[in-house]
Amino acid sequence: MQFQVYASHQALTPHIRYYWSLKGSLPPTARCAWRFVTEGVELCFNMGDPVKAVMADTPVMTVPDVSLAGALSRPVTLHPEADVDLVGVCFRPGGIQAFLTRPAQELTDNLMDAPSVWPAAGHGLVGRLRDNGLATRAGLAWLDRFFLDRLGSGGPQDLRVGAAVAVIESSRGLIPIGRLAEKTGLSIRQLERKFRAHIGLTPKQMCRSLRFKHALARKARSPQRSWLETALDSGYYDQAHLINDFRHFTGLSPCALFQDPCAAAPFFFAAHQTAPGPRAIGGPVQKT
Repeated sequence: MQFQVYASHQALTPHIRYYWSLKGSLPPTARCAWRFVTEGVELCFNMGDPVKAVMADTPVMTVPDVSLAGALSRPVTLHPEADVDLVGVCFRPGGIQAFLTRPAQELTDNLMDAPSVWPAAGHGLVGRLRDNGLATRAGLAWLDRFFLDRLGSGGPQDLRVGAAVAVIESSRGLIPIGRLAEKTGLSIRQLERKFRAHIGLTPKQMCRSLRFKHALARKARSPQRSWLETALDSGYYDQAHLINDFRHFTGLSPCALFQDPCAAAPFFFAAHQTAPGPRAIGGPVQKT
């Protein structure tokens, strides 16, 4: 599988982390399960074979051609078929609120047909992306224009929530919630309420998710290091603490996850990807 990230227009970077594509073919006999968790909303376009999805306590569903996944406090398990051709938009936590008026908490732990929630994200987008291709000047410019034309059409942004998110991300989730509240001038209860409304998660949930994914990325970069070293380096009390988060977010032990080549999808580590510079392909587009 080939996973690529692409920078959005500079004016969109406060709201969109990057665009991404995932392409490849699986052998007919392959049975893969990809676990996926995110702190921000993901808009995804499927131009390949159907993909099945399973969330906790819900029946198997076919992922819509244009899907919207809200912030997740638990993983979605994706089961791809032979030909995978996905294009996505990775919004920063709370970033979609600049384009969508729906409260973020209504999207949390949901995977839904995007046009039913956000009519602007219609099925015509799939055709546009299929015709242009994401990794081209035309494809990237067209996607930029789509969001630039709608920038500011959502609900009001909360600067204190944005500042708190930046602190959580820079600390890799290793900041006490009381200290975070002090930095924003809010009480813990006020901060939690604002996070649910604008992010869809509590600050504690976001910290837990980011800490876990940074531990995953750390282990992937340095597989020779022990799980205990990885746990302590990532801010966990001990190895058991890390294993508990593994089971919460993946349903697997650390060893089982890394032994399964399909278990950790390329975009599972997406929070740690860095999009290319101002524009790797083509130049910045102007809002029209």
